[in-house]
Amino acid sequence: MPGRAVTLGDMLAEARTVLEAAGIGADEAAVDVDLYTRRILGWDRARVLTSRAEPAPAALQPVFSAWVARRTRREPSAYIVGHREFYGRDFEVNPAVLIPRPETEHIIEAALPLLAAQPGALLADLGTGSGN
Repeated sequence: MPGRAVTLGDMLAEARTVLEAAGIGADEAAVDVDLYTRRILGWDRARVLTSRAEPAPAALQPVFSAWVARRTRREPSAYIVGHREFYGRDFEVNPAVLIPRPETEHIIEAALPLLAAQPGALLADLGTGSGN
């Protein structure tokens, strides 16, 4: 009897196990493998979820395994995929650019009403990271 084809779900579970063995938390590992899968295949989250029982798409490899290996060495996922969402926009990032932090969005949310209350006010983002 021939072996069962590796499903997408099998591949993602194995990748999560590899990342967890490298010391990456279970929740973060799950987010990482989902991100890599969606970015490589160009799928949305729903398609990944509904395709888990299907054979793993050939288009996923070898990039997926290479990205998982990079992540085990603690390279940030934003550098691996080359993009990071920040305040509803997608930014290109690389090791020469600091990764925008989600917490910084709180600063924007606090600053917007202050700026709106001061027409003509200027704001400068100096020496704070990527400039996002």
